[in-house]
Amino acid sequence: MRNADFYAQVWVAVRLLRIRIFAETRKTPSISRVCDELSALGGIHSIVGGNIEAVAAASAKGTKQWLRFRIGSTRSSLTPSAKGTIFSRHSVTNAETLRTCYGDADEMAKRDRRLRLVWMNLCRQHLGLPPKNRRATVLHSRTG
Repeated sequence: MRNADFYAQVWVAVRLLRIRIFAETRKTPSISRVCDELSALGGIHSIVGGNIEAVAAASAKGTKQWLRFRIGSTRSSLTPSAKGTIFSRHSVTNAETLRTCYGDADEMAKRDRRLRLVWMNLCRQHLGLPPKNRRATVLHSRTG
């Protein structure tokens, strides 16, 4: 099982693309269609940040296995490159794998309504909207 941040990234990416497709067509696309589109756009990559030289050294030593990429010619995609300066911890480009990961993430969101609220607020941030239900994001103790 992957970490929760990865599932959040998949869930948010699928939701945002679903919203964008709906805005263009006024029809809610299926999760399958969205995952196919996301796959065609290059999939999802969990980028590793930090000092490029230090990350490259750790990757070269074999202590961490990160994929290396460079920005593609269209400036909107990543291309695998042994000398690339972009390191990815996880890379999911297959539409079926994206559907499976989204299904797992959606189950997590359905089981925990606070998690769903946080992920929905991440979507809202990407869309430039204010968070919903701000009070729910801060836990208050009302004892006494």
